[in-house]
Amino acid sequence: MEFYELGKSVEVGEEISPLTTSLVKACRHNSAVEFIELRTIEDSSKRTEVIVIEVGDSTIRVNNPGKIKRREKFAITVDLQSSVPVVCRALRKDFPTMAHMYYSPPNTPKALCLYNVSWSTVEHHWTPEMFIQRLFWWLRESSELRLHRDDQPLEPLFYQSSYEVILPANYMDVFHKPGLCLALQLVNHDSDSRHILKATVVKDAENKASDGINLKCVRFFADPIESDSISNYPATLGELSAKLGSEKFDKELYDTIYDLIPENGISAKQPGEQRLFILVCIPRHRNGQLHRYDVIGYVLNASFFEFTKDLGIIYYLDSKWYRTLLIGGDTGDSDNSSWKAHSLLPVEIRNCLDSEFARNISGIGTNTASFNGILAGVGALGGLLAQIWTRGAWGQWCFVDPDYLNPHNMVRHVGYDNMLGLPKVTVLQTLTHAIYPHNEAHSALHCSITDQNNELTTALKKASILVDVTASYNVPRKLSLREDIPRVVSLFLTPSGSSCVLLMEDLHRHLRAADIEAQYYRAILNSEWGDNHLTNHKGDIWVGGGCRDISVKLADDRLHLYAGVLAKQLRLRVEMQEAQACAWCVEEATDAMSCHEIKLYPVTRVVKVGWTVVYDEGLLNKIRAARLSALPCETGGVLLGIVDTKSRILQLVDTLPPPNDSVASPTNFTRGKEGLSDVLLSVHKRTAGIVDYVGDWHSHPNGCGASPSSDDNLLIAKLAETMSQDGLPALMLIVSDTEISITVI
Repeated sequence: MEFYELGKSVEVGEEISPLTTSLVKACRHNSAVEFIELRTIEDSSKRTEVIVIEVGDSTIRVNNPGKIKRREKFAITVDLQSSVPVVCRALRKDFPTMAHMYYSPPNTPKALCLYNVSWSTVEHHWTPEMFIQRLFWWLRESSELRLHRDDQPLEPLFYQSSYEVILPANYMDVFHKPGLCLALQLVNHDSDSRHILKATVVKDAENKASDGINLKCVRFFADPIESDSISNYPATLGELSAKLGSEKFDKELYDTIYDLIPENGISAKQPGEQRLFILVCIPRHRNGQLHRYDVIGYVLNASFFEFTKDLGIIYYLDSKWYRTLLIGGDTGDSDNSSWKAHSLLPVEIRNCLDSEFARNISGIGTNTASFNGILAGVGALGGLLAQIWTRGAWGQWCFVDPDYLNPHNMVRHVGYDNMLGLPKVTVLQTLTHAIYPHNEAHSALHCSITDQNNELTTALKKASILVDVTASYNVPRKLSLREDIPRVVSLFLTPSGSSCVLLMEDLHRHLRAADIEAQYYRAILNSEWGDNHLTNHKGDIWVGGGCRDISVKLADDRLHLYAGVLAKQLRLRVEMQEAQACAWCVEEATDAMSCHEIKLYPVTRVVKVGWTVVYDEGLLNKIRAARLSALPCETGGVLLGIVDTKSRILQLVDTLPPPNDSVASPTNFTRGKEGLSDVLLSVHKRTAGIVDYVGDWHSHPNGCGASPSSDDNLLIAKLAETMSQDGLPALMLIVSDTEISITVI
């Protein structure tokens, strides 16, 4: 066997670094390691110390598939100036090329990549002894070809590569569609040692016309290989040609290079340092079926001008070099193979995300992420939700909002100062499309979700969900009345900034947004968390000169907290067919969050004298329970609800216990008034003035129906007289052991 020899031997007693000393000590104390000698590699700028060892711990099988021997000779190089200061290098010249290796120049020892994280992470828990153990682990796993994950790209991460190319999400178009190529543009102009380039798919003609870019891209589509195949790194263009199939590769390379030469020639005065970036796409098969595509890249270590001369496809005339005229399909100087000797530099390839990859990284299932949705209201919260869902490629959205981006929005909105005055939907469309520019852009409608226009009607027909983030009192009510819209979800923050809320209709819209909102208010009235839920603790602030130019005080950090919760919870809950209602409350000092699920009940709608009365089973159960506990006497109380005079809807929310001065007997109930004003003030405070007194209820004894008696009719007439002073209807509900009745005047 032949071995590499690095540097020169170190004389006994010569000073070495503490790191090298600790590694030598670890080698000497490990029974599976034989320390051979110390060497050094020195040049004008740095010194590399080399520890030569031979290792073997009897865990490597004979005739293993990785072709690693039971005892191997290595050099541990210590270069304190390198980004990876300690590297293990195989000294056997025919040591197999494995998947996890650093790039090494031709005719040098192969460098093992022992860690899949950066040295800056490793060094905090690195020890020489653990480094030796890691080497043995690498040898064991590589000998059985277990080290390379099946979903990992073919080539290793070349940490020492000076080139990095970021491919667009649609880069495969250049392999499948004629007339397209990749144009490269340098994005980090402040670095001389590392070149990061961003690729764009352009037409061939546009690539020829580009100027100032020092790399031109040529691409090659390789023949498929099986997923368990491991590809050797080619050191020269000739090796790459052999690896990919010489006849096919050479012809395609020649044709591509020929087409890249400008028809007006190359100036002889300044042939330029433009180089070739070779992009190779390799189909990976598993059991004969396409599994995925892997893309690898190389930079030719020669100028484009030099390479075309070696290919023999340019000639000199009048101070310029021109393409050689081809006759009969000749491919240049077939006897000249000097071009194959040009060395290759590895390129670290990074792919821009497409929707599938974005969902995979986000842990979002593709089968639940492909749908059309409406996002109504793209203010501070809506804008954040739009960005979160776009980054996870969850849904194709239509943004709907009539508002413009104003200066005070800068505190919490995702927009920027240079976007002030633009429609908010335009701002969000621009920002979200910039995340994945090769995905279909979300659409934008600068109007209200309650408007009537053809574009909005079309968008609503396509959508499977309508997310209302308008924080508007009237929008859920108007949407609840419509039959031509998809499932509605309301997402909002409370004025206090202490909570966020999700209210979602069931899949078939049996429970409408307004129905769920009414039950949400009942939960506020009957829960400890509802005490200050809708209170604006910090107050309002004027942001303009108009009477409606007012905004709440709320820090942007709290907004991001709620946006994350609501974005995820909706994504999970939308898969459920049932209606949902939940409030998340945050403790001000610690930001500890509590979740409060709200049980929802089916509703009943009855029409009385032109008013639609809506009540739910939860409220009815509460009333029936109060009746049973009061038997044999009658009982009753105040009814709370929401009156929508425009839509003529009476939405019943809750009932209050009878005041202490109420009078009850087996045949009569008279509701008192003691403390009622204070209780109603508390109701107004808890519900931000939305829920109010709407009428009374009382019970009838067993065996009696629920029809109003003559006394009941007198009472409802008196209630109607009182309520009419505010132009509101009066409602009376009577419950018996078998039925209920509702009267509206």
